[in-house]
Amino acid sequence: MPTSIKLSDISAELQDVATDKKDHFFTEVYNLGENDSDPENSIPSMADYCAEFDTPNEVIFTNVWATGAWQPGGKKTATGKVFNPTPDAVVLKPKSARVEHISQNFEWSQADLILLKKSYLNAIQRKAIKADEIPFGQFLLDELALMAKEELRLAYWMAVHNPQGTNFLQLFNGYRHQLLAAITSGEIPASNVVDTAVLSATSGVNVFETIVAGIPTKMLSKVVCLVSRTAKKAYEDDYRTRYGTLPYNLGQKKPKIDGTSIEFMVEPGLDGFNRPIFTTRKNLARLYDSSSMAELEIVRDIKERSIAAVVDAQAGAGFGNGKHVWTNDGV
Repeated sequence: MPTSIKLSDISAELQDVATDKKDHFFTEVYNLGENDSDPENSIPSMADYCAEFDTPNEVIFTNVWATGAWQPGGKKTATGKVFNPTPDAVVLKPKSARVEHISQNFEWSQADLILLKKSYLNAIQRKAIKADEIPFGQFLLDELALMAKEELRLAYWMAVHNPQGTNFLQLFNGYRHQLLAAITSGEIPASNVVDTAVLSATSGVNVFETIVAGIPTKMLSKVVCLVSRTAKKAYEDDYRTRYGTLPYNLGQKKPKIDGTSIEFMVEPGLDGFNRPIFTTRKNLARLYDSSSMAELEIVRDIKERSIAAVVDAQAGAGFGNGKHVWTNDGV
């Protein structure tokens, strides 16, 4: 077990792990799967509702709209023909989403690294960490990966792209920004933005039921409801007030909107956003690039007595079909 606290040795440890475990690092950052769900609090993995694309560039979503698909068979008197196509019956609406360059830039001073290494060695002595399973370099990079993963999940929902920005809320345009823009532009039809009361502990049931009433019956089995914890609690509080406080009316026992198969999915990135988002599974797209720009480098600055970790990656967000999104007017 390496016990040195010399900066050169710590740098070498980190570089070895960065070289050998780079793929592991990006797998941890990008894999927002089962390990990132919290079923007890209705928080899903993003894979439960998002389509996921590992791409170095962009993804094309082509929506195909068809009208007049069927007509009575046989020869038509007006034309004398059996083949009677409807003009402009099929319309293609191309749509795309792309990844943006994102990065992490960390720097540790010599004093910080020595303190971290001493803490790590103490944890080994207490048997809280097994050195042969988690060397110091991996211990440090795992902490970076955990932070990166948490921020990236929030960014998929909350970010507004600013190439000159300095924090995770500026990485790319997240779902909230894109969906609000699509409401304004009409890409999400006005009929899908339902007029409801303001969401509260006394209106929750009515708000959700009113939105559900606007979803076509044929779509109900394909739809999920993405909400903030506050919005779900408003539904639960109102439900208990209306129907009593029996155990099966408690929040953890109400994973679906009553009378439907529509599942509540609490998304941390919707905190502070109390408009429920109903959409079909896999309509939202999560983009990332695990190969072409995935770089993890450790750089030692002898003059400044510091070590830097430099991460380059690509990620982005998008959605396919605005007609498959339903919400309320938010007022």
